[in-house]
Amino acid sequence: MTSLPQPLTNRIPTHKDLPRALPRLAAALLRTARPRQWMKNVLVFAAPGAAGALTVPTQLANALTAFTVLCAAASAVYLLNDALDAVQDRAHPVKRHRPIAAGIVPRPLAFAFATVLATAALLMAQAALGAKTMGAVGLYLAVTTCYSCQLKHIPVLDIVILACGFVLRAVIGALATSVPVSLWFLTVIGFGSLFIAAGKRSAELATLREGAAGHRQALTAYTRPFLQHIQTLAALVAIVTYFLWAFGMAAAPTQAAHTSAIVHSSTWLQASTIAFVLMLLRYSSHVAAGGGGAPEEIVLRDRLLQAAALIWTILFAVGVYG
Repeated sequence: MTSLPQPLTNRIPTHKDLPRALPRLAAALLRTARPRQWMKNVLVFAAPGAAGALTVPTQLANALTAFTVLCAAASAVYLLNDALDAVQDRAHPVKRHRPIAAGIVPRPLAFAFATVLATAALLMAQAALGAKTMGAVGLYLAVTTCYSCQLKHIPVLDIVILACGFVLRAVIGALATSVPVSLWFLTVIGFGSLFIAAGKRSAELATLREGAAGHRQALTAYTRPFLQHIQTLAALVAIVTYFLWAFGMAAAPTQAAHTSAIVHSSTWLQASTIAFVLMLLRYSSHVAAGGGGAPEEIVLRDRLLQAAALIWTILFAVGVYG
């Protein structure tokens, strides 16, 4: 059995250590910020994209700013989460290699950088996007911080909070671009996110087995059949809601100037439902096989899933903007 990585230091490097330690420390901090996770923040483009607002330069600029703000906020939460979970992560077969758990990044430094990034995110949101968007970013930081500190230990509530994080990303994008958000839109994102969150817990159970309780207390209340039930329910609601939204949105008179344009738009949006279902089914196959613990890894490696996402994006874009 491979031994756990031993901490290299339990203090912030002094000026004598910096020439040797600084490059490695900087790389480790970047890893802890989890840039791969930033792909989740593309949800800020969802509301303005569905409203056809991304062709307006100022709206696109606001959406890009919101994306940047959320990247900083999310990285602050990841730094905080890893600092709080360092001891438990050392008992995990994969997470023990995280820089804080491995002792490469000192916990005080992680807390300091988390504070800096969170503050920068709030200030940027206030300066560039207004008070409402800053308030939503603050709510995102508050909810995810509470999750890292305590809520992730409460069964069912933990996966609901994970899903709320995705919904808040979409709401922030809507506020940044002054686009109204429909209940249909939030329902699709909310239940789609719940589907992913349940898959994440299912993968953790499959990976940790008997050691699940030692890593995360909430896992003791879960079984894979129960989590599969949540996934099935969440996927069903997301699919039905998306169908209702796509068929209703396509026929809305505000989306086209005349009947022929409505029919054209309707055809593309309705066709996008096929790609949407294919994406969910493909992701489900990974979870059923014990994957799903790192959704971003699945997206980056699965070419069929990427192809389905590309097809969906094209159909959706033509339906909204065509």
